[in-house]
Amino acid sequence: MNQNFQYQFLFIGNRKNLYRELVTSLIEKLQELKISEQSLVCSFNDISMIKGNQPIVIVVGHDSPELPTQYQDWINSSELSVNIILPIYLENFSKEITDKTLKRYNGVKYTSPEPIVSIVLEGFNLLRKQRKLFISYRRTDSRQVALQLFSFFEERNFDVFLDSHSIPRGVDFQNNLFHRMMDCDAVLLLDTKDFLGSDYCKEELEKAITNRIGILRIKWPDSINPPYTGLIDLYSLGHDCINADNLNERILEELSLRIESLRVRSLASRQYALTTEFIETASRKGKKAIQIYPNIIQIQEDDATHIYFAAIGIPTSETFHYAEELLNNQLKSGTQFTLIYDDLTLLQRWIDHLDWLSNRSKLSILKKSQFENEL
Repeated sequence: MNQNFQYQFLFIGNRKNLYRELVTSLIEKLQELKISEQSLVCSFNDISMIKGNQPIVIVVGHDSPELPTQYQDWINSSELSVNIILPIYLENFSKEITDKTLKRYNGVKYTSPEPIVSIVLEGFNLLRKQRKLFISYRRTDSRQVALQLFSFFEERNFDVFLDSHSIPRGVDFQNNLFHRMMDCDAVLLLDTKDFLGSDYCKEELEKAITNRIGILRIKWPDSINPPYTGLIDLYSLGHDCINADNLNERILEELSLRIESLRVRSLASRQYALTTEFIETASRKGKKAIQIYPNIIQIQEDDATHIYFAAIGIPTSETFHYAEELLNNQLKSGTQFTLIYDDLTLLQRWIDHLDWLSNRSKLSILKKSQFENEL
């Protein structure tokens, strides 16, 4: 692998305090993902630091209505492949972002660094662009809040799983539910007083913990359920937080920030679990596995180099495409590479689909259930 591979963050504008806040938060999230700070190049208005064939994210925070010509020309040029261009506004996009070059891009209102840093990490392909949540709740206790959260996060570009909205008719309900949970970034658990009185709710909790999926436990004022194990972020509601079976706006915004943070920790936890099991299994088989990056493992056997790319959640054709591009750019010719993933709770028809994709790709695949026999 190319040890000089770097993630490039360019801030264009005159809001230096905002730049510093974003860089500080970005470094913290990279540390959670176990990625060295040395892999990050941060530039404040200095185009000369940015180079091609490496991930580039541009954030624009500028007080003046027009960008200087040098930046307009550079952004419009085709010399570099920029992953994301993100204009930031404070109140009104149309009034603050008047530059013709920037108006083409979907911007984001600045409230705190976390949502912006999540988008930057998505641009680096360190977080999935498909932002997926799973709502676990007891219908008799919290259906209205579940519907409210479904709408709230859908409006913020999340793909939200809610059992009453997300499962097609005529399919195995529980198998499809757990298949979808496996693909989510985090679980919103509505911890009402009688949540654990439902066998279905208990099973959802157990599956999330087993799969190391991060859980935002929203604890009702009268809930006396014991602490849960696993990656849990506890948010306790006061009696004044729920009005007419709805959460107030302040609570919703706070939950949104918690989820942005939890997504990163959840990915890191699942990635660590999958790669650690792979490395330990390889070691038992007498093979030396070296973790080059948090999601990339190398095994050297005689003159053959084999690279394994760890995919979290349910792999798709886009996963294959990204892995091939990344590895083609970074690997020497003749290197063998394989995509590894956790097939626990996935539907068999999707596992068959992934086998079909692999047969048409340069990537072979290895399921977690095959580690012991195939390594």
